[in-house]
Amino acid sequence: MSILKRAIGYLSLLTIIAGSVGSVSANQYAMLEKQLSVTVAATAVKENKFLINEQELSVSSDEAERFGYEDLLENGVSALDVLVKMHEKIYGKSFTPDNANEYLSLSGGWITHAFGEETSNIGYKINYMDASDLTQAMTDGEAFEFYYYGDTQYYSDVYLHMDDIVVTAGETASFTVNNNGMSLVGVQLAYVDKNDIIPVEGACSNDDGKIHVTFDRPGEHYITLYGTVEQNVTDWSTGGTVIFDSPIIPSVTKITAELPDDILMPDDIYASTAKTLQNKDLVYGSEWSVLGLARSGMNVPDTYYKSVMEALSENKIVKATDIEKTVIGLTASGHRADSDLLEKLSSSTFVKKGGIMSSIYALLTFDLCDYAIPKSSDENDQNTREIMIETILKAQKDDGGFSLSENWEATVDTTAMAVQALARYRDRKDVSESICRAMAFVDTNINASDSQSPDKCSALAQVIIAYGEIDKNPSDYVKKMLEYYDGNGQFTYNGIPNNMATIQAYEALASYYRWAQGENSLYDMSDAFYEIVNVNSDYCTIYAPFEGERSIVKASYEGDILTDIHVINSEMQKGTNVIKINGGDKLMLWASMDSMQPMCEVY
Repeated sequence: MSILKRAIGYLSLLTIIAGSVGSVSANQYAMLEKQLSVTVAATAVKENKFLINEQELSVSSDEAERFGYEDLLENGVSALDVLVKMHEKIYGKSFTPDNANEYLSLSGGWITHAFGEETSNIGYKINYMDASDLTQAMTDGEAFEFYYYGDTQYYSDVYLHMDDIVVTAGETASFTVNNNGMSLVGVQLAYVDKNDIIPVEGACSNDDGKIHVTFDRPGEHYITLYGTVEQNVTDWSTGGTVIFDSPIIPSVTKITAELPDDILMPDDIYASTAKTLQNKDLVYGSEWSVLGLARSGMNVPDTYYKSVMEALSENKIVKATDIEKTVIGLTASGHRADSDLLEKLSSSTFVKKGGIMSSIYALLTFDLCDYAIPKSSDENDQNTREIMIETILKAQKDDGGFSLSENWEATVDTTAMAVQALARYRDRKDVSESICRAMAFVDTNINASDSQSPDKCSALAQVIIAYGEIDKNPSDYVKKMLEYYDGNGQFTYNGIPNNMATIQAYEALASYYRWAQGENSLYDMSDAFYEIVNVNSDYCTIYAPFEGERSIVKASYEGDILTDIHVINSEMQKGTNVIKINGGDKLMLWASMDSMQPMCEVY
């Protein structure tokens, strides 16, 4: 297909701050060599939207063959295997050997259908270079990029790729982009969030082709460049040239933001405080301890879940704030709250009746993992995220702070908690302005009182959490909070070891460590759930948010009849686990064979 070769621009990216990142973390897949499998980065992009963006896609050598394709590669994983796996990943069980050609079809070696669309306006690259042979072998850590042309008149799309880069978190990095020595103006830098391309405010190349950007959160960030580039292109109908705004083909780059050299990491205090909380009974009423421990990656015992269920059955959880903290505890420990528990929070009146803290924690609660707000029995009293946001914004005082009552003076801890709830909406102008005023109040008033003020430790803890929620470095406040550590696994209130001060300080340390390790913030719990990521005939890949033993239940069927069930108890590490299962039609993950709590959906 000669169209794939037409007038494609190439970008040479020079970086002022440059470096290389480690290889793709696919070591766990070495055990799968009996059935050859590789892990690649696979993307498909159309109109500044990724159809799929998998930085670690595990692909078997028989993937294409299983769906009726032939890649002519006797040994190894082909590019076609990768493309077929991308379709399977998107369409799941809807993509079958019987209908695969309706989604992806080839004729004479050329792709005629892709992702359910009949089109020839497509191209692909292997390891960031033009490619036209789907039989090409792929190895671990390589990249396969599939794209649709944005310019279907001249096919002048410009491909921009940046090599992986290492920067220092919190410091400004500068990139210079040029095309064959010519600076590119107006190229937009954007975060890649799953399949979405989100522009980074102010990160657009200037007249010198420079982009300046600061990555506040340590860890890995995925970015891309997009927009248009003005250039001379060939008009194929006349043979002449025209000036045209050529679309940019986005390509994903990994930025690793490292911690500054002088960052504080109080490992011993973090560990000893955790032991203090772990030595207490974790039952209903221990939600804040559960929050800290679970968000540190520690497995919360089944007794907590059971006690919450008992409290619910005995109708003990009735106030709005009780419901909110219960949902926070359950979600943090890996259990999705059902709509029945959230139902009372659907009433705006019920939530507001609990005061400003009820609105703050109701908003946090629904946003833990994007819980849907149930339908209220009174349509005129329907609670919404907008109502909760507006309620919080209206409570802000002239000095930028928040208080528990409109008749009281603003306090640092209440202000910090308001910021925690609003942080998810800081791209809104009114919320952004509110947060700026609130944090100015916090920074001004946190040091205003005597350093030995009894409530100082808890106030500092809430400020640290607020900083984590807005992706800012809270290390200066961590140093201040550590002054209240008693040396024996506890923090103090008024000079005396105190349980609540210890719990809140540990929450703050959990928040801080999550920020420092580039993980989701304390209250962003989209990563709090187990997931069966992938299954083949011999192995399964399971994402575990906590360390600890879990029961994998493998069931085999003949038709609808269960013929065999086998249980594998596996000690899991936090993160991705590859576990040998030796076949099975359905896979379930339970907390244990004693409780049989389902930890994720049946695979």
